[in-house]
Amino acid sequence: MATHNNVIYVHFKVVKPQRDYFFGSVAAIYSQFTYREMGGIRQYALCDVLRDVGKYENDLVIVIKGRIIRSRQKAEKKNKGEGKLRQTT
Repeated sequence: MATHNNVIYVHFKVVKPQRDYFFGSVAAIYSQFTYREMGGIRQYALCDVLRDVGKYENDLVIVIKGRIIRSRQKAEKKNKGEGKLRQTT
């Protein structure tokens, strides 16, 4: 069974070379870029659009909300070994 994490993809269209970023939240986007750099959309408005539609586009950026799918098996194996010390001989 897989686990899911939300991710927000931001693509800047007019910057050369074009830039792509991946964020875990809208707040993280606005900690790196101003609303002007995001094409004039405010943080609260982008939250609303992504919640309702999942995609936002203007002349400067494309913002898409998606999910990262991770293998649960690998996460379980990693967590199994946490907190245990190995004794070497």
